[in-house]
Amino acid sequence: MMIKKILACTIAATLVASAQPQSSTMYAAKQSPQLVVSQKNVTLVAGKSKNITANKNVTWKSSNTKVAKVSSISKKEAKITAVKEGKCTITVKSKNKTKKIKVTVTPKITVSQKNLTLEEGNSKTITANKTSTWKSSDTQIAEVSPISKKKAKITAKKEGTCTITVKSGSETIKIKVTVSKAVQPSEEPEPTMTAEPSKEPEATMTTEPSKEPEPTMTAEPSEEPKPTMTVEPSEEPKPTMTVEPSKE
Repeated sequence: MMIKKILACTIAATLVASAQPQSSTMYAAKQSPQLVVSQKNVTLVAGKSKNITANKNVTWKSSNTKVAKVSSISKKEAKITAVKEGKCTITVKSKNKTKKIKVTVTPKITVSQKNLTLEEGNSKTITANKTSTWKSSDTQIAEVSPISKKKAKITAKKEGTCTITVKSGSETIKIKVTVSKAVQPSEEPEPTMTAEPSKEPEATMTTEPSKEPEPTMTAEPSEEPKPTMTVEPSEEPKPTMTVEPSKE
């Protein structure tokens, strides 16, 4: 009798234990899984792209296609392509569930000069548009030393060519550097003294400042003199001699 009771209890406990997981499984089957995406924050350089996946069949939409576009690859995967610098949101939707992906687009790395020619001993400052690291492929030809987060000085060491690699995140850009020999200034020959025969000094004409002409006096025609009468002094009468007759 005791054995029958023990068997009955054991069977009952087994039935209860086996029934519990079945009810949990049925409940889980009724509950819809959450929508999940492989990445919720994406940062891309303009022109680059990235694939994103979801755990369900979804649709994809960009809030600003001028910043980033999204194109479906399959029911659960899409490709986000960065277009230009800026920010936008990609909305992922599955029936009544949605997820949002924040997208940040940064500009491509650029430098102020990609080809550089320097003489030995000379240097040049190069600027990048974003925080970068700088490295020379041959420091015996050209050295590079950072000035700030976006600037560096390239110094020519000896004749040859090398490459300066500028890196920002996953981006790189290269600068070709050509170093030429320094041109030595040619020594000018010392002037020689040549004795030339002395020349007589040429007569120089000194131009004196012209004097203003002195005023001239115009002589008016003189009037013809009136005839004058000259009165000559009368001669005294010569004494006359009277001869008287002689007396006899």
